[in-house]
Amino acid sequence: MSKRARDEEDEDQVQPVVSQPQHIECTIPPCHSEPKSFSSYEEYETHILSFHNHICNECRRRFPSEKFLHLHIDENHNPFVKIEQEKGAKVFKCFNYGDGCSKVCSTPKKRRLHMIDKHGYPRSFRFDVVNRGI
Repeated sequence: MSKRARDEEDEDQVQPVVSQPQHIECTIPPCHSEPKSFSSYEEYETHILSFHNHICNECRRRFPSEKFLHLHIDENHNPFVKIEQEKGAKVFKCFNYGDGCSKVCSTPKKRRLHMIDKHGYPRSFRFDVVNRGI
């Protein structure tokens, strides 16, 4: 057997190595402030279904908490809030509204700046979670 033939045989026996991540972090609110780690995808999925299973009945989007679900419903499906917004009222509540902050903003962009400046949210946070869900 030549060296070339043996190398070709060895290639046939090589098994691909699939590496698993050492841990998976949940950075979905409210876990984002102290991310929880999971050693398997199954543990992570169980966590998501247990703690982040808030679904909008109108559009079927999933939200990380009941608070985000309520914000979503108000800002996207509540006709009374839409009327108030059209009149120029501030309708975009701080994500911490009712938990020590009473700030209501006129635009999502102003709310984003408030969350970063006053509550220390990272700029990379998905502030559109209120509209799009997770």
